[in-house]
Amino acid sequence: ALEGRDYENVCNYILYFFNVNAQVFLYCNTAENITQS
Repeated sequence: ALEGRDYENVCNYILYFFNVNAQVFLYCNTAENITQS
């Protein structure tokens, strides 16, 4: 079973993972826009 603290760590990890993914996605979009123009 997950304890409160473990659950917090899992949430933080998921948030971090999505945050990194969002940044990579933004970076790729920006790079695409620059190469197109």
